Amino acid sequence: MEEVGLILADSLSSINNDFKLTLEIAGKTILERCIESMIQHVSRIVVVCGGKEEIIRKIVTRYYHVETVFNPNDKQDMIESIKSGLKDVTTSRVFIIPGDFPLVKKKTYEDLLNHKGNMIIPTFKGEKGYPILINKDIILDTKMIRMEDILDKTPQTLIEVDDAGILVDIDTIEDYLCIYRTFNQ
Repeated sequence: MEEVGLILADSLSSINNDFKLTLEIAGKTILERCIESMIQHVSRIVVVCGGKEEIIRKIVTRYYHVETVFNPNDKQDMIESIKSGLKDVTTSRVFIIPGDFPLVKKKTYEDLLNHKGNMIIPTFKGEKGYPILINKDIILDTKMIRMEDILDKTPQTLIEVDDAGILVDIDTIEDYLCIYRTFNQ
């Protein structure tokens, strides 16, 4: 197990003035759920944050081999946050996922690890989602400044998974409440 997980926890992640990654679903924060689905499949997890660092650090200290990296440029594109998180990563492949994807199944990580390729993306019913398993050199060696450009220009291996959670992020209070109600009924 040599892969590293990279969770993007930007400071713009708020819903109704609450830092959304700290909102709870069935007793666990959104960030904890993201960490726990990944943790058994990687050697280490790096949570990249641009703000709310103390809040994030309190959550991640509960977990062995999970650390935070502060990115002062988190208001730029996702690629800058990813590059900040990759500074001390020595493994060749990394999982990348925004921190607001709390429903990804553990098996999805296992499914992606069973495939080779420079960029492996899960799909559910043909729709692409997260996490992405990518060769870190694609990110570090690129002159591209937007993650969308890297996704568009890099050959992809698409893996169909039985996991609708790869498509479920929490962007609005409605998204959160829908998931919250499902888990707390």
